[in-house]
Amino acid sequence: MMNSDIDKYIADFEGGVQERLQMLRKVCLNAFPGAEESFKWGKPAFSLKRVLIVYAAYKHHIGFYPTPEVLTEFSDEIKKYTFAKGSVQFKHTEPFPIKLIENMAKARYKHYLEKDAKWKDPKGCN
Repeated sequence: MMNSDIDKYIADFEGGVQERLQMLRKVCLNAFPGAEESFKWGKPAFSLKRVLIVYAAYKHHIGFYPTPEVLTEFSDEIKKYTFAKGSVQFKHTEPFPIKLIENMAKARYKHYLEKDAKWKDPKGCN
């Protein structure tokens, strides 16, 4: 389900960055059926009971935050990028690895189905 606040967020960036954000967003919309699109920690996010993926555009890169587990699974593929425990950065000056992003999103959804879908909010909110 598309979110007009996310539309506004994407529209605030220049054309090339907008295009990358739209591609990333489309991948996530396809990878996470029924997910809610909102802002978490001030960044666009997709959630199903729990946050699945967060992403954000910056001056020199797009930050993609799938989970440390997904990044570990794709450690060979992300070696050439700047990454940390829970994030990977895709510089605007380099080709956008949409297939890698798609594969990581699919892996995140698989992890969600295997583990997180059974998660119960300790406050009873789900």
